[in-house]
Amino acid sequence: MDFSSYFLHVKALLNQFGYKNSMKRFYILKLLYETKDFLDADEIQLLLKKIYNEKISLSSVYKELNILRNLNLLSTLQIEEQKQKYKIDTTFKKEYLICLKCNKVIELDSNSLRQSAKQVSSSKGFELLDYKLSLYGYCEDCSKECEDE
Repeated sequence: MDFSSYFLHVKALLNQFGYKNSMKRFYILKLLYETKDFLDADEIQLLLKKIYNEKISLSSVYKELNILRNLNLLSTLQIEEQKQKYKIDTTFKKEYLICLKCNKVIELDSNSLRQSAKQVSSSKGFELLDYKLSLYGYCEDCSKECEDE
């Protein structure tokens, strides 16, 4: 799906929930749609200025991200205690490896993890609707750095 088609879908969803269209939201969505990595609000603000020459306050970036997250349009990751990273959720991937040193995020596509989550839930009489799994450790590069020190 190209961005134009995606944005038409998002506009309809926003209108359904009573949100007006805004250029801020458009540029944030466009940036996140075209970006392959998770970004935090500071990175989003910086890239909006750099790529689109759009000056959007950090508080506005957070406000828009919260709206998009509440509509389940974004995947979020807690990287540090006070920092979240965001990514457009079009693939519905829910499993990640997160490096504690460099904050690198590696997406996993594991049917066995999904099946395990369903089995564990079912064995406890729990109806699983959704889940997110974040595994924390050190990426290959950071592990090597730790060994060299």
